[in-house]
Order: sequence, then C-alpha cells, then structure tokens
Amino acid sequence: MIVSRLDPLKGRGPELARFDLARDVDLFLDNLICAISPDGSRLAITRSPESPVEIHTLSGQLLHTFPVRMSFKKIGLSWAADRHGFFVTRRAPGGTELIHLDLQGNEKELRNCVGWGCFAAPSPDGRHLSILDIKPTTNMWMMENF
Repeated sequence: MIVSRLDPLKGRGPELARFDLARDVDLFLDNLICAISPDGSRLAITRSPESPVEIHTLSGQLLHTFPVRMSFKKIGLSWAADRHGFFVTRRAPGGTELIHLDLQGNEKELRNCVGWGCFAAPSPDGRHLSILDIKPTTNMWMMENF
C-alpha cells in the first residue's frame, strides 16, 4: 500500500509511506484500511482484514500495534475525534457490526446492521456520530425547522 500526499489542484504528490500487505489479501474483495488521524499526524492501517491495527507516523514509522480480538473481517475504520480510539465496521453473521475500539483493543458494540455495511464518521468536536447504514431497501428522512 502506498500512501501519497494529494493536492486537489495539482494531483498526486510525494509518497509519504509504503506498507507491505498480507500475501493472501484479495484486492477486489478485501477492503484495504488506511485512515489518517483527525489532526493529520498519524495513519492507522491494517495489512489484512484480520490483522492488528497499526498506528504509524506519516513517514511510515511504527508507533503502536495493538491486537484486535475481533473474530470477523474488518471492512472499515475511522478515527474517533479524540484520537483515542476508532470506529470499526466488521463482518458479522447476517450483515455487519459497528464497534468502538479503544487503543488497548477493547471493543464496545454500537450497532448491528443488516445488509452490506454501516460506517461511522464522527463530528470534529466529537459530540456527534454520523452513521451510514447501507441496506438493500432504505427510507430517507428529512427534518426541517429544528
């Protein structure tokens, strides 16, 4: 996996880091996970859907690895706004689960989702969490004057 700087006007910039992936990763079926921290100083990566989460500097230096006790494949990862954990989407029987994972590897289940997946995006202040729940059929709601 190669991580590069991206300038929206000039395109791909210099390479920041390069990581070897597990040999059995199917690039079509397995999501490669690399998430930049909210302050832009660290990367969280997994080398395969079952591998531990690693935290690296932007230059690729390993800062911390923590084992993940999850028994299913990870398909999504986003940093918590406080940078002290992650929101992880993992495959589960009948769908996916959204969990919070702290930096010690402790998990807390947040939501079970039926369908392809549910993914989380925290607000910058850490007070709100947006959840995208992808289902074969869904309803859309709009609130006004709130």
